[in-house]
Amino acid sequence: VDYLEPNGPATEIVDPIQVGAAASVYGQGRDTERPLLLGSVKTNVGHLEAAAGVAGLIKVLLALRAREIPQHLHFETPNPKIAWKDLPVRVTAERVAWPRAGDHPPRAAVSAFGLSGTNAHLILEADAAGPGGGAAAPREIPLRLPPGIPSPAIEASLLQPRARRLYPLSARSARAVRQLASRHLDFLESEGAAGPPTDPADCAWTAASGRAHLPVRAAVAFTSHPDLLDSLRRLSQSAALVRPLPESKLAFVFAGEETAPAGFCRGLYETEPVARAVLERCEAVFRDECGESLLSIMFDAASSEREAPDRAQPVLYAFSAALSALWAGVGVEPDVVTGCGAGELAAAYAAGVFGLEKGLRFAVRRAVLLARSASPRELEEALPAESAGRPARPLVRGTDGAVLGSKDLLDAAAWGRQALLPANFPTAAASLAALGVNTFVEIGPGADLVPRIPGILGDRLPRRAAVLASQGPDAAIGGAADDGGFVDAVGRLYETGRDIAFEGLFAGEWRRKVALPGYAFERCRHWVEPPKPRRRVVRHPLLGQRRVSGRGEVTFEAELSGTDPAWLRDLEVSGRLLAPPALFAAQVIAAGLSLRADGGVVIEDLKIERPLVLPRAAPGERHAPARALQVVVGGGGADAGVHELHVFSSGLADDDWVLHATARMRLPAEIPEGAGRQGAGGPDGQVPADASAFYRGLGEAGMQIGWSLSSLTELRAREGAASAEVSLRAAMDARGLPAHPVLLDGCFQVAAVAAAGTEGSTPLVLTGWDRLRLAEPMPRRIVCHAVLVARPASPGGASREFSQVDLVFFDMSGAELGGVSGARLLPATDFVRDRTPSGG
Repeated sequence: VDYLEPNGPATEIVDPIQVGAAASVYGQGRDTERPLLLGSVKTNVGHLEAAAGVAGLIKVLLALRAREIPQHLHFETPNPKIAWKDLPVRVTAERVAWPRAGDHPPRAAVSAFGLSGTNAHLILEADAAGPGGGAAAPREIPLRLPPGIPSPAIEASLLQPRARRLYPLSARSARAVRQLASRHLDFLESEGAAGPPTDPADCAWTAASGRAHLPVRAAVAFTSHPDLLDSLRRLSQSAALVRPLPESKLAFVFAGEETAPAGFCRGLYETEPVARAVLERCEAVFRDECGESLLSIMFDAASSEREAPDRAQPVLYAFSAALSALWAGVGVEPDVVTGCGAGELAAAYAAGVFGLEKGLRFAVRRAVLLARSASPRELEEALPAESAGRPARPLVRGTDGAVLGSKDLLDAAAWGRQALLPANFPTAAASLAALGVNTFVEIGPGADLVPRIPGILGDRLPRRAAVLASQGPDAAIGGAADDGGFVDAVGRLYETGRDIAFEGLFAGEWRRKVALPGYAFERCRHWVEPPKPRRRVVRHPLLGQRRVSGRGEVTFEAELSGTDPAWLRDLEVSGRLLAPPALFAAQVIAAGLSLRADGGVVIEDLKIERPLVLPRAAPGERHAPARALQVVVGGGGADAGVHELHVFSSGLADDDWVLHATARMRLPAEIPEGAGRQGAGGPDGQVPADASAFYRGLGEAGMQIGWSLSSLTELRAREGAASAEVSLRAAMDARGLPAHPVLLDGCFQVAAVAAAGTEGSTPLVLTGWDRLRLAEPMPRRIVCHAVLVARPASPGGASREFSQVDLVFFDMSGAELGGVSGARLLPATDFVRDRTPSGG
């Protein structure tokens, strides 16, 4: 494999796993001069979710065709957790030609790991001939034979070419079918003008097996290239097409006429290997029973034996069995069968009552006995006991219309009674209609029964029905090629919407795919009506929808839950799922900045009155119940420069609003200059500390902090002071946020270390501050310094007594961003217990 298109999540943890797995599979024994190339379509088109896997597949197919690998965009800093020097892999940071390898054709692998849980890894190999390497190689179309029929060893010279072909076209509308016919006509005419035309049979094979079969259909039957052109021309100008049936229940109706025209089956025998296999098997059985040739009776135009009563029944049975096998070869099996007179034997065979051989032996013996007016007892003895059977599919009895199923035994006595009763096709047809049949296919040498069905059934015939014969009056082409009637019947059935296995019309041939025209898109214009003028809805990524009241109040409203955004599932206190109090802090900062066109913000006197306890997702559910979160910015009142901010929440199904936090903002904001740049290593005397141990200590003390909120690295501390790097996970989106809640939460974790130490034995949470100033938006990664300025009066921090901490924020270059004066921290368990209503 030369190239891998990975799933491409671009995450700190998953990428090393993917690259390592690929290197372990595709890197064994690999020459370092020929590394496995990597690239992702995600850099070109972004997140596609459900379409991500197929987008990668399309990219690789295009790259294989062009023999060129596109550039993997925006690749600037290799993931430091991947051992690039040790693994035989390389990212395609620029467009490159496909590597040339003399020992194999171009190969690529595609990984697609979808949100739906479908994980797939494909290996694709280019055609060794390369782009434009010629037409597809021909392949032999296999035979689809009935059970128990051996595949015939037929020399190609013994089979005649099929005289009639079917060229199926389909689309979503009749107009598109006509356009498609015109496109195929233009293609075939241009092929003929440029040189020898492509074999029409290969074109028919491609149209049948290389295109989707859509609801509106047309089946073009033809015998030659000019005939195909004429038929396509008529279709392109046709005013109407056959409407497909909404649902199809199909019956085979086996004819009982005991005479047939001379040579009526020769065309199928000489052109259709499936029919030939069935007829040759019948020939062997007939010779064993009668000592003469069944085929000579069927084909000999001068033979008077064909019309003899003791020969007509076996001839009809064998021919009906061959036609049934042809229909099965194109994927058409009946839902129910019936027979008229002698046709009941072939119907029983199609229903699975007995096999081909036993049925033919019975037909031979029955015909001989009926020819000499045998008694019912003699008729019963003609069928061996082991030949009795039960129908595997519904069988409508031709004498009285009774519907026989798997519980009904057809034995010698039943056949003896059947032979003495007259055929009653009208009753059988009524039973078929009562079963819901709307597609009737006659199995026999002509069209004897099905033309009578509309007159027999009248109003009982479904309004949308199809009635057709496998061999019609116009089936003969050139007097003998009666395979044409079957092809036309398949075409009519295809147009009704029935699924057809077109391989059956090409069985035993070698056929190749050719480059036919694609779908005829109708290019309709769909103008979108401009919406009525409405007030523009402004949405903030954290605050949600913004509205302004007539009194000048600005209200923001968003929805959140314990699963959305994902980081809200990562804080538990005393077993309760809690929104980080920094969420309220981030919201009042963002709301305050919404009133300023530029510059920083100062938020004073933040008070967090009540924590937000979030409901969890119910068992088996992916999403937790949501709550509405509302931030109200007051209009200023008497002092126009002061704005009050309030944060509320409510369940979506009620208006029971709960106040969570209040704050005040003064405009214009006076942001004093900061202390400048941070010193190396933070405040003096700090020593490195283990952030992981801090989080473990919090967990043991009743505060569980999950992966997304574990944002501290490079933690340092001394008594009463701490500093750390605080950063967002790669998957978190901070666009449009002056201070992401997770960044602020990390800063107040640093404050907790300054107040209570690195052991995490006393979990603390933010409950307010005196003043926050923020001159610049926080980047994804910052440094926070914290200094304890006031301890609780009671040892260990009694309930309702605060620790107070001052904080300063810096970017990674050391430039000051802002800070907090008088941040108030309270033990988390006390805060949740004392400020949460019972059961809240």
